[in-house]
Amino acid sequence: MARVTLATRLGQETYDKVVQLIANLPEGTGIRAAVRTIASELGVTIRENTVRDLMRGEQVPATGLVKPVAAAPIAPATPQQINNMILLRENARLKQQLAERDAGWSIIKQTLEEVYAEPLNVVVAEPKESELPGAPEVAVFHVTDVHYAKETPTYDIATCEKRMLQYFNSCSEITALRRRVAPIDEALVLLGGDMIEGEGIFPHQAWETQVDLIEQMVKGGPEYCVNLILSIAQLYPRIRVKASPGNHGRPSKFQSPRNNADSVFYEIVRKMVQIASPEAAKRIEWDLPLDRIRGAQWYSRFNIVGKWEGMLVHGDQIKGQLGFPWYGFGKKVAGWRTAKDTRGFTHIWSGHFHTHATFDLNDATVLSTGSPESSNGYALENMAAAGEPKQRLSFFNARYGLLADYAISLG
Repeated sequence: MARVTLATRLGQETYDKVVQLIANLPEGTGIRAAVRTIASELGVTIRENTVRDLMRGEQVPATGLVKPVAAAPIAPATPQQINNMILLRENARLKQQLAERDAGWSIIKQTLEEVYAEPLNVVVAEPKESELPGAPEVAVFHVTDVHYAKETPTYDIATCEKRMLQYFNSCSEITALRRRVAPIDEALVLLGGDMIEGEGIFPHQAWETQVDLIEQMVKGGPEYCVNLILSIAQLYPRIRVKASPGNHGRPSKFQSPRNNADSVFYEIVRKMVQIASPEAAKRIEWDLPLDRIRGAQWYSRFNIVGKWEGMLVHGDQIKGQLGFPWYGFGKKVAGWRTAKDTRGFTHIWSGHFHTHATFDLNDATVLSTGSPESSNGYALENMAAAGEPKQRLSFFNARYGLLADYAISLG
């Protein structure tokens, strides 16, 4: 019998303690939990199948209950061994950081998907396709250097939102006028970076922002952009959104260039659009920085319409001094026009310099767009730049390319 066998091997007293302990275990205790409890309470190691038999009141083999073997003493580590362990652990930590250098934004994206899990079903009227005869046109919105949360004597969050609404209203009126002569059913929305003000770009920036970076990129900031995109969705049946990050979104020059607050901002805008109006979101095509491979997040290369090709950059890649960098544009655009990954564009959109300008560089056209902000003391002092607040709206068709180009004044 189990009782006799175990008692003979370990003694009646130990056996009785084992049986009593098993009998007193809470109802529903698992086999492994019982083994751990017996080892902890009595210092006795029992195999799992033995405990299962005892819990059922069955017989067990003589080898089912054994005394634990005393562990051999562990010699203390030498200083050299300790140093080696520290180096190995640090090496593993660095490898993990390298493997997960983009994981931060992935975590944010996953969190956003959980937060915005339930559709809001905002009613966004879908416009009908135009039946007007004629060559179709594509409307190109260039929204850049918004600097949400920037605070100057004439610019703040309220002014930013007001001017973005003014921009849409102006574009809506111009679209209605152009639709008298041509069908316009597609909008290309170019988001050019510096959509938020950021932190740490210049020493006293903290005294020129209304809210901190987190609020800018995940709370109030995305709303103005979502409102703009959903408003455009009520004007155009089809929308393509292209985006590039700006320099104000960079946390540090020592971090991955993909770690940009603008890139997170765009992800939140996309998610908010999808949740706010799932039906409207079906008509929107996205090309955002984190959609592209590492090294290509800073630009978007795309077809405008027909044979006309476009490229979007923020513009901080273009270096220069003493005002608008005409020579810098010439050098960069010429290089990009022939580089393998970006070659062949006919039009390039840029911001960053808060200057509205249109000019040709051989067979490429540069469209530099201003900013909605005003009274930028830093730009005035350091770059002698203080242009009127403006954004851009253009119209293309497959045959003639750029047909009309509007500087939308927001002052």
